[in-house]
Amino acid sequence: MTTPRVSIIMPMHNNRAYVRTAVESMLNQSFGDFEFIIVDDASTDDSASIVRSFADSRIRLVTNSENRGVAASLNIGIDSAKGEYLARMDADDVSMPDRLFRQVAFLDANRGVGICGSWILCFNEDRSHLFRYPTGADCVKAFLLLGNPLAHPSVCMRRDLLRNSGLRYNEETAAAQDYEFWTRCAAFTEMDNLAVPLLRYRVHSGSVTQSRGSKSDEYATAVVASQLGKLSATFSAEEISFHRRVGHGAGVGTREELDRVEEWLGKLRTLNAGQRIWPQRGLEEALGFVWFRVCQNSTGLGLWAWLRYRSSGLSQFHRLAVHERCLFGLGCLKGAVLPHPPTGNLDVWN
Repeated sequence: MTTPRVSIIMPMHNNRAYVRTAVESMLNQSFGDFEFIIVDDASTDDSASIVRSFADSRIRLVTNSENRGVAASLNIGIDSAKGEYLARMDADDVSMPDRLFRQVAFLDANRGVGICGSWILCFNEDRSHLFRYPTGADCVKAFLLLGNPLAHPSVCMRRDLLRNSGLRYNEETAAAQDYEFWTRCAAFTEMDNLAVPLLRYRVHSGSVTQSRGSKSDEYATAVVASQLGKLSATFSAEEISFHRRVGHGAGVGTREELDRVEEWLGKLRTLNAGQRIWPQRGLEEALGFVWFRVCQNSTGLGLWAWLRYRSSGLSQFHRLAVHERCLFGLGCLKGAVLPHPPTGNLDVWN
């Protein structure tokens, strides 16, 4: 039997409602040279039976005797993988048909990049939302200072990267394992995102992100605090919390708050310029990206939000696409007529 080029690794725990769709989306990939490792983390429903119903020799079902969590299940999948590349997948998401083809082609052409993610389409029963992640290796690396730069279930990684560097998921961390993992990976490789949605990310009450809620945010805040600590400066708990919200691109409701966001991002730029912890140009692109997202989610301030965005030196680091310019401008016009509260970190709802 020939060695597959890609090993898809999908942890699963009580996902009977969605696992069939998730599996079908991978089996229907335009790129077919893969093995599909599904790690059943001691499910108590019929998820495993659904997986067994697929008559496809590329599927390998591994069963944990007890519930060990996502990180441990991923490590089990990685240990049993044979492919050159490792593609992540979650049992409640849907991969686009050309996902593997695009990611394999990108990694083949960019040997210095060890981890490749993509933009994602978040969706629920009512609507969908395009979420853009930063692109460009330097920008993705620098974005670690601001938050998680990669959508975990969208990534494809080089297996040799993990094997040669000894990188594994931290099984002691109950949440935000991916963000913490990327901070360690950054010391060994470049990471990048394809500027196209290759995954439909399902948002529902049973998803890991939703179910862990504040606990996930607590762990992620600890990771982002450790990144801030690299700047050899002291930050208060309130500043760290504020930094986390800014990194999320969360909108604000007053002009004073938006002024503070710009001042904060400028401070980060100045601190890094003197220490070069992250590539300066990459950090500037990341800061410009975040500045746009915060302003875009603050359109309840009306046309002032548009003028404030354009007057800031940070705007030079993020070139607005036509659709971004139009949606931002329309949002500001709407906010001028019908003021509304700030929104979260959502870029565009379709």
